[in-house]
Amino acid sequence: MDELAAQELEIHENKAGEIVPTLHSFVAGCAGGVVSLAVGQPFDTIKVRLQASTKFKGAIDCLRQLLATEGPLALFKGMSSPVLSASFVNAIVFTSYNETMTLIKKTDPEARKRPTYEQVVLAGSVAGALQCSVLTPSELIKCRLQTDMTRPRSQGLLSCIREVYREGGLRAFFNGFGPTLVRDLPAFGCYFALYEVVKDKLEGRGASPWLSSSVAGGFAGCFSWIIVYPVDVIKTVMQTQRGTGPRHGMLETGLRLWRTEGLGVFFRGASIAMVRALPVNCIVFPVYEWTVEFLGKIDSLHSTRWPVKLLPSAPDVGETGTGGLGNVDSDGVDARTDGEKISVT
Repeated sequence: MDELAAQELEIHENKAGEIVPTLHSFVAGCAGGVVSLAVGQPFDTIKVRLQASTKFKGAIDCLRQLLATEGPLALFKGMSSPVLSASFVNAIVFTSYNETMTLIKKTDPEARKRPTYEQVVLAGSVAGALQCSVLTPSELIKCRLQTDMTRPRSQGLLSCIREVYREGGLRAFFNGFGPTLVRDLPAFGCYFALYEVVKDKLEGRGASPWLSSSVAGGFAGCFSWIIVYPVDVIKTVMQTQRGTGPRHGMLETGLRLWRTEGLGVFFRGASIAMVRALPVNCIVFPVYEWTVEFLGKIDSLHSTRWPVKLLPSAPDVGETGTGGLGNVDSDGVDARTDGEKISVT
């Protein structure tokens, strides 16, 4: 999930106990997202084609046919759509996750010190659900462009948008919203929680924050794909249906696939999805952290201070910049004791 890794970055520094200016976090999140998309897009193109068509014997056969008929650049078809929508999706996830955590802290005083993994799952699930309204049209356009096998070059983003609009107006862009919601609600909750669990375990054994963050991201990304992959297949089939004919819902599409192709269809392309998930989720965190560090150095060279913190309720800190966003409650009170690092349990 390209977007899962990039969107977790907006919360990453909150857990690490460092205050990062909003602009720095936003730019770093976009950088990590774009790099992860560039790394994962070739794998994603193969995955989507395997999900949407029965003409391929496997991932290698799909890659061979693609290179022979369309050339290597075809591996990056559809990349413009997720790149353009990443900022909007990240903004929704960032805001909804933090607002949910603020509400949890108001209702549960203990969460101000140590939010539980269950609370992280809840906040992540809410964030995953709310971003579907932006993600669904973006993924529909991406999948359409990726499965365009009629020409070596993609038909183009604007051309694809016009084609979808002619098929059913604005409503056509939300074809597949149901399975996207069913996929991302549990996937985001699982991803956030697993990332924190693995990262805490690795750091507890002496691993560096950089290494633990990368490994935790890769593990969380792979596992979150496994639990929702059949729903992703249904979503792809629904979104790659072209023409003005009748549209089938999620359950009807799932039953039709099962009756015509068997249960195996729901895991078609799963192997390439796992191969893709590991590097995408491993690389996104180091890129994010390097970008934050780089922007911080530029900030210090120009002797400027960013007045806005990652959380709207976080109070300004002194020149030392110490303090963690996860340690500030909704009333702006530092919940730490004696500088103790706070993490979820």
